[in-house]
Amino acid sequence: MNAILLSAGLGTRLRPLTNNLPKALIAINNQPILKLNLDKLHEFGIKRVVVNVHYLSDKIINYLKNITYPNMEILISDESDMLLDTGGALLKAKDLFIKDEPILIHNVDILSGTNLNELLEYKTLNNIDALLVVQDRSNPRKLIFDNADRLVGWINHKSSEKKILKNVALPTKEYGFSGISLISYDLLRDIPFNGAFSIISLFLYWSEKYNVSYYEDTESYWFDIGTLDSLMEANKFFK
Repeated sequence: MNAILLSAGLGTRLRPLTNNLPKALIAINNQPILKLNLDKLHEFGIKRVVVNVHYLSDKIINYLKNITYPNMEILISDESDMLLDTGGALLKAKDLFIKDEPILIHNVDILSGTNLNELLEYKTLNNIDALLVVQDRSNPRKLIFDNADRLVGWINHKSSEKKILKNVALPTKEYGFSGISLISYDLLRDIPFNGAFSIISLFLYWSEKYNVSYYEDTESYWFDIGTLDSLMEANKFFK
């Protein structure tokens, strides 16, 4: 199985820590979150990991030069010239993945207890093309699924911005996206966008043609290391 660790973000909400350090190298109890996620991917038998870089990219590249894992290859997708957002990052990296093997898409600032083997098994058993890990949590931005568990929209309850697909089978349900998803390799052949674009836009496009569904994992631990408060909470949890 492949993985991409989305590591190119500016980390503005973690300033001043990220003034001179990329978010991927912010430490939880002296271990960079990049390393913690690589350890987890290796534990689950991931064969190839692509790490995309942009902000302070040289520091991430230099850090990775000193890390090796048995039977797990780490490749760099360099976005130094232009930040491509989460969907654009996948498009740029598409030729770096092992052909015909599924791809785990994982935000580097997410630390979770989601069992990746169970995620792959669920995707395979249910013939799902793109499987989005979600949680039932109180946040304003939600993914919307219909009564057949198909992704049909996205909404930000704080700004009232939303996008809803046609032919929605009511009733619908809403979940928060965990920043983790698993897609079939073949989907890389059908990406109609260019430049910088969101992975959510891509999921919604795919959902009109393929089976895009969800895997709820509200019970596992989950941290979004996006703010100083969440960083403090994660340090207490992993102590």
